[in-house]
Amino acid sequence: MSSPRSAGEIARILRETKGKASLPVHADRQAWARLARQHIASEVIAKAEAVRTKAIPPLPLTLFLDYHRTGRREGYEAPMDARRDRLTWMALAEGLEGQGRFLDPIHDMLDAILTEPTWVVPAHGGEFTDGLPLPELQVIDLWSAMACLLVAEVDHMLGDSLHPAPRARLRRAVEARGVAPLLARDDMFWMGAREMGRSSPNWAPVCAGLTAAAAIYLEADCDRLAAVLAKALRELEHYLASFPPDGGCAEGVGYWEKGVFAYACFADLIAARTEGRIDPLLAPHMRQVARFPARIQLGPQRYPLFSDNVSNRIVQTALLRHLGTRLELPELHALDPCTDAERTHTLRYPAEQIRDFLWWEEADTTCQPAPRDWLPDTQIFVARLHPGKSGALALAAKGGTNGEPHNHNDVGSFVISLGTQTPVAEIGAGLYSRQAFDPALRYEMPNYGSHGHSVPEVNGHRQAFGHAFAARDVTCEGDRLLMDIAATYPRQAGVKRLIRRLVLDRPAGAVHLRDQAEFVATGELTSVLITQATIEDLGPGHLALGPLLVSFDPALGVEIEALPPITTRDGRTERFQRICLSPSGPTGSTEINVTFLPRYQGDTQ
Repeated sequence: MSSPRSAGEIARILRETKGKASLPVHADRQAWARLARQHIASEVIAKAEAVRTKAIPPLPLTLFLDYHRTGRREGYEAPMDARRDRLTWMALAEGLEGQGRFLDPIHDMLDAILTEPTWVVPAHGGEFTDGLPLPELQVIDLWSAMACLLVAEVDHMLGDSLHPAPRARLRRAVEARGVAPLLARDDMFWMGAREMGRSSPNWAPVCAGLTAAAAIYLEADCDRLAAVLAKALRELEHYLASFPPDGGCAEGVGYWEKGVFAYACFADLIAARTEGRIDPLLAPHMRQVARFPARIQLGPQRYPLFSDNVSNRIVQTALLRHLGTRLELPELHALDPCTDAERTHTLRYPAEQIRDFLWWEEADTTCQPAPRDWLPDTQIFVARLHPGKSGALALAAKGGTNGEPHNHNDVGSFVISLGTQTPVAEIGAGLYSRQAFDPALRYEMPNYGSHGHSVPEVNGHRQAFGHAFAARDVTCEGDRLLMDIAATYPRQAGVKRLIRRLVLDRPAGAVHLRDQAEFVATGELTSVLITQATIEDLGPGHLALGPLLVSFDPALGVEIEALPPITTRDGRTERFQRICLSPSGPTGSTEINVTFLPRYQGDTQ
């Protein structure tokens, strides 16, 4: 059913219904006892016990200023996130136990969060004067919306177990930092339809959806709550409309999860409150959007690192089970076949941690992926040699443009996977900083520039940034992807056509790459492979990248370059190398062919 858009109609539905959230209140010991039977309950209680008597992570003013001064984000965000994690663990543990032993540290942590001058992180404080928040500034970012929902859900969970003073304070804080800005403004950059210049689609469901979700818990006035819900529903409709017909997310699976989780979280709460009369999860396009991670999987919970993804990113199992059940998509259940006893508590943000309990369910996880998937609008192609078999060969490649959200200059990039290894790899996102989002600096970093992707260099030129720098004449037929990527290079590169062809050869159990360049005059083409694997020289025209054999014309020149160490978004240091294959000397046209074959017969099974 479609969501009502009129605040008046929503207010009428609110008055006619008396639904309640699935998150139990402290006094409902039977409901908490059911949640306590989940395997992760003991893990959460152990986390809460570990932090119960520890000092609250400080957030001094100078730490907030650190981003303004240096561009580093983690100095402020790490302790800020730690505060919210601790409050989440202790509130859940108190609900699961019901003994009152976590209430005092919960009050202290809640007080510390309510005392913070803003819930907006420094990196999102573009409207702050000299890098500091103004008390009267009405702005919502991802973190402030998540904080609104967190304190609202802690209030709901613990209820009268909390002292009335912080309960009153948190209501004022959610009003000032969430509800009032949402109602007052229509000009925050994440608001409005795509045609109005939305720059980061995942923001709309988080900022509008989670702020409105908090209001569902806290706002008693039906007319005012209806106004908030109408505003949020409008933004969620814009968010859903930002997805192309194929449902693909050019931001990558991590940002797909962030936006879709917030959308589903809000949808769950508004559907419960209105007894199912308003349910955004039933929007027609949502089912196609929800299928995205299943369609781009290399294997269970393994995805190509296109856009700002990270190598160990998995989609929250409880979200997959929730969407799979609600939308009748068994392929989502199969993305993570773990049982309750095998799973661990999610490392995501507070709302996700809470829904790890609420949305988890056992499910049939035997659904197998298709041999291939092609998303024609997003231009992502995945071919799996033996779907569902561990260790099997898989190929993923992308076309698209160099002006996508969380963009990398990576048109034509591809990965080759063998089970848990990805010998031809993507680097993924680096550690976020101010510099990483400055276009003048971003594409000098190998994470984001084309020199850190398995795409060609043309006459020494890399791909350029912008929507105009896009793949042309993209076709996918069976296991073959073909595209002209000449337009992704600046005019100075002097290339008229650059046809990249990628094929999964099922009879041979191999992947074939062919790059064909035609120059304006003469030129040089270099085909580049990115790898983390150990590189072995097996003689002219042959290399091994760990478990993958690479064969090419022995006349090609081979250069191996070490990229600078990469600090990932989760703080790890990773090292990658570039393998550069090129003919000798400039020509009017040239062709490079490369074949990739699993080194061991068992890798093709």
